[in-house]
Amino acid sequence: MGRGVACLVLCTLATGLPGCGEAAADADFPTFLEAEAEVRSLQRAAPTLVGRARRFSPTAARDEIDEGPSAEVDENATITIPAGATWETVQRALHVSAGRRRAREDLEGTPPMLVDLPGVSGYVIVDGSPKHGATGLYLTLWSSGGLKAEAFGNAWIAHYGCEARTTWKALTLSRSTWREALARLAEVPAVGPVIRIRADASLQASKVVPFIAAATATGADVHVHTGYRRKFDDAVGESSSWLSAHQSPNGCWDESVAEGLCDGHRMRDVPISGDPEKIGNAGVTGLSLLAFLGAGYTNRGKHPFNRTVGRGLRHLKNLQRPNGAFTAREGWDEAVAHGFAALAMLEAYGMTGSPIFKGSAQRSLDALAPLWSASDNALATALFAAVLKSAEIINADAHRRGKPLPLEVNESLRERLVRYARRFDVGAAGDLEAGCWLLTRVFLDNDTPKEDDALAGAMALAKAVEKTGAQTDPAHLWVATVVCFQLGGKRWDRMKRVLEKHVIENQRMDGHACCQKGSWDPPATLSVPGDRVASTALSVMCLEFFYRYDKVFGSR
Repeated sequence: MGRGVACLVLCTLATGLPGCGEAAADADFPTFLEAEAEVRSLQRAAPTLVGRARRFSPTAARDEIDEGPSAEVDENATITIPAGATWETVQRALHVSAGRRRAREDLEGTPPMLVDLPGVSGYVIVDGSPKHGATGLYLTLWSSGGLKAEAFGNAWIAHYGCEARTTWKALTLSRSTWREALARLAEVPAVGPVIRIRADASLQASKVVPFIAAATATGADVHVHTGYRRKFDDAVGESSSWLSAHQSPNGCWDESVAEGLCDGHRMRDVPISGDPEKIGNAGVTGLSLLAFLGAGYTNRGKHPFNRTVGRGLRHLKNLQRPNGAFTAREGWDEAVAHGFAALAMLEAYGMTGSPIFKGSAQRSLDALAPLWSASDNALATALFAAVLKSAEIINADAHRRGKPLPLEVNESLRERLVRYARRFDVGAAGDLEAGCWLLTRVFLDNDTPKEDDALAGAMALAKAVEKTGAQTDPAHLWVATVVCFQLGGKRWDRMKRVLEKHVIENQRMDGHACCQKGSWDPPATLSVPGDRVASTALSVMCLEFFYRYDKVFGSR
């Protein structure tokens, strides 16, 4: 398994769980012994991973829980689950042990943890990231007793269609239908099938382990999510999956083909109007890459989207002309398309420091002045300000580390943008154009955050997008988010409520990532081309502003 992979043994006391001497309370859940008996015949064929795992012997670790019985980790890395212990205590015990292993081994990041289930051949990966695009099943267990099994993966959906997930309905999943779902998984021709299981922390561990046991015995990789993430992070994760699924094979994102593709598979009964292998779109591709980069995803590292980001960045470089400008797709304002693409290239360079992106980043900076002189687009001005700000942050980081400044920035252009933006009233309108002028000042003029018209303008932006709600132009929403975040205070407090009410709650969570799950429906007014792809990328960029600059420039 490689460095950082640890093995834990998950066991139970003789009388610790229902099924170990007593019946389970809920008939829809198999008891532990029933699950064990049901999969016994499958165990002979299931691959045993014991030989591939390295065993560590961490020092004693106890999970300190104030109330109720708790799962515990002993000096032999054995997790003991007493009667009545919740799934949360199992999670916490796992994390305690992982933290100590990480500190002792000087590991970076969170090592995947392998949990050996009693009486079942194979391991379960806890908190691991399944291979993106793998076919499989997603099981959710709720504390109310509800269950939902959902098919996921490109091959599954391409094979059965977007409605395949409705085979297993919420609140009706039983032992037999779970076995049916597992059996149908084997019917789909795909590499690397996985089963993902997520359970409420408040559930008793005895109601989670049997489902893990039954899934593990099939021989598929089983990924157990230990708990729910915050609303904003969860929304970002779902949208990242949707954007990745709808990238063209050449690395491009384009609305003419996006919804008809899923990880390169043509979707059944969904027409496309372009060639996925030849299409080029700097604007939408730049937007989509910004959504990944803002979440901390680059072309490097072990995460589900490294290849997605890498393909997208290569596509952008291929669209850059010798003068540094990115080729705009028909229907795009050239300066706006360049702004999104250049910002993505600057952030990619800022996050990785890779010379692969340095030349492209510098050329994109060099192209700003001539493009701005030929444009009268307010959004382009705001984007150019963001590009210059990114270059400034990259240079400042190099200066702090005692290194030469890597980028040459046109200070004259900076001054021109500020002077031009100051010609416009930003205090009351709250519309997109006023927001663009204000964003330009916020990024490039240090005096702006202290000025009354800027503070009033930020509040006007928050009120304007709050009023239009779900029908807000995503570009308008993004500009308002940037401005309110930068100026803070009651403006940002109000904007956070807008994001939760009108962005998170309107994200599509039905169906599957191959269809619409994780995306945002485009509103009637969208100031940039790109339809669902642009709407989704801009929406998720708004949700990332809690941590965007820390993620982008603090992760090298």
